[in-house]
Amino acid sequence: MSWMDAVWPGVVAIALILVPGGVIGYVLGLRRIALVGLAPIFSLTVLGLVPMACAPLHVRWGIVPALVGTLVFALIAWVVRRLLERRWPGILAADSARSLTRWGLVGSAVAFIGIGWRLIYSIGIPSNISQTYDAVFHLSAIRYILDSGIASSMSLSGLPPTGIENAGFYPAGWHDFASLVAMVSGASIPVTVSAVTVVIGAVVWPLSLMFLTRVLCGPRRLPLVVAGVIGGGFAAFPYMMMDYGVLYAFMLGLAVMPALWALAIIALGFAPKAGMSRGASVVALIVALPGISLAHPSATFAVVVTCGPMVLLGLIAWHRRLRATAAPRSRFVALYAGALGLIAVVALVFYKTQPGNFWKPRSTWLEGVIDLVGDSPVGLGPAVAISLMVTTGLAVCILRRERLWLVITWVLFGVLFVVAAAAPAGFLRAALIGMWYGDVYRMAALLAIVEVPLAIIGLTWWIDFLRRHIRVLRSRRAAIASAVVLLLLAALAIQSSNLGVETQRGRDNYAMTPQSKLLTPDEQTLLDQVDDIVPVGVKTIGNPWTGASLVYALANRVPLLSRPGVRDTSIAAITQHLQDAATDPAVCAAVKEHNLGYVLDFGSQEVHGEHHLYPGITNMAANPSVTLAAQVGEASLWKITACSL
Repeated sequence: MSWMDAVWPGVVAIALILVPGGVIGYVLGLRRIALVGLAPIFSLTVLGLVPMACAPLHVRWGIVPALVGTLVFALIAWVVRRLLERRWPGILAADSARSLTRWGLVGSAVAFIGIGWRLIYSIGIPSNISQTYDAVFHLSAIRYILDSGIASSMSLSGLPPTGIENAGFYPAGWHDFASLVAMVSGASIPVTVSAVTVVIGAVVWPLSLMFLTRVLCGPRRLPLVVAGVIGGGFAAFPYMMMDYGVLYAFMLGLAVMPALWALAIIALGFAPKAGMSRGASVVALIVALPGISLAHPSATFAVVVTCGPMVLLGLIAWHRRLRATAAPRSRFVALYAGALGLIAVVALVFYKTQPGNFWKPRSTWLEGVIDLVGDSPVGLGPAVAISLMVTTGLAVCILRRERLWLVITWVLFGVLFVVAAAAPAGFLRAALIGMWYGDVYRMAALLAIVEVPLAIIGLTWWIDFLRRHIRVLRSRRAAIASAVVLLLLAALAIQSSNLGVETQRGRDNYAMTPQSKLLTPDEQTLLDQVDDIVPVGVKTIGNPWTGASLVYALANRVPLLSRPGVRDTSIAAITQHLQDAATDPAVCAAVKEHNLGYVLDFGSQEVHGEHHLYPGITNMAANPSVTLAAQVGEASLWKITACSL
């Protein structure tokens, strides 16, 4: 298989992530960079909310509901625009800086090439899957949607065998998007996931970053091109998120995070040259919030944290205005009471909704600070060029007294990163980073997103500085040529940093070899035969830590143990005592109750190198209750013959 097989699903993915949101944005009056940059996050709102409406109406998720939902949202947008412009004429006026769009797209094309190449290299071939813990759930969730037609975030966690009745909330934005790509393109689940991953990293992220750059840097062309060079230069994002975990949903949420952050910057009044009014940004925020939240809520909360410094500076400015006008004490009391109330609400929401502090520290405090300064998270080694650009950006903001809120934001996320890297388990760690699972990898990705605009400011300053101080560059043609040369040199320096280490990590985590953590070539070959051997409706079982539960995603046969970590209390008679089926009536009773017919034995090699005891479904060659049905190398499929279904 070659990447040509992923071109069509890739085209479908690009269309599905741009067209619905593009239609809604256009009807709202957005144009140019704002329209293109906000289209992905608007599309996620459609692709996330429509399945939630379909589920109670017993309508299967698919392209028709997606198109109908797009039209409904467009109609609502048209009505809202008419009402707002009748009350406040010009509130949704389009950006007038027409020439910027082509430069923004040039920058996005640069990022597309750089990021796309690295993602493709990491994945290897499009039929490869991430050999990581969470891959089983994500691939199985797509199969679940394809089979059931149910794609609601309120039911996605109800994968077999727990069932829909036991389901809870799980953000389904990525799965809704990927499943729709699979439906429309007809591609297999692994190929679909590979195409969607490349589109998120190489298309969605650069376009979202383009809009943030336009908001931060105003109507300048150079920063938009610089954004394309910088956007693909951080190892922590997007590359790390597509192989660690694997964090597909979080990756999607972070890819559109710059767009939401940019809207918040405008709404809070910190982007006077953004080309969008504050009123328009508020409307766009309302449209965008469901999209990012249904991709991954922790990305939404990350934007809330980025707003903290701006709110703080806004309160200080408000306080100064009250003092300048000799306002009565009651207004000061109201200001600070409101501020404390806002802090209390945010803190309560963080405390009540955080998923948990699962991960432990990986380094000392000093090592965490060194990793922060050198942009060398989780053992990737330093990124000297990126660190220089970020440092320059910080210096420019401080010395010019511009965007000081961005400096504070960097300090804030820098502290959170160091806490994730070094703080021991306890209240402090849970309170500060529990929203992101206490995970240094996630915090590294968030830090990268905060550092990207600083690096853009830094590289832009260096290019401006050199062009001002080298006399031969005074002519327009020489200035343009010099900018191109400097951008190329910067790109080479950035690409020569720790990106190579992370890219190779990704390739190792996607390679399918006899030593693969989750799925080996023999196991893949056996799974290709399962649908010809196991009758439709008959269930299978196998140690999920060995990859046996991938039978659902790759062969469309339901496993009783659906993914690593799932509890097996209701089927303990099978997992612990299948070998005793001839003498223990409870075993065959459980087999018949669950319509279980086959056992997959993928050996003892587990995804985390651990050892889970399932004596009833392990070492099947010595189990008298089964008969060999198929075998490829060390992987085998066994039919349960001691119990008649």
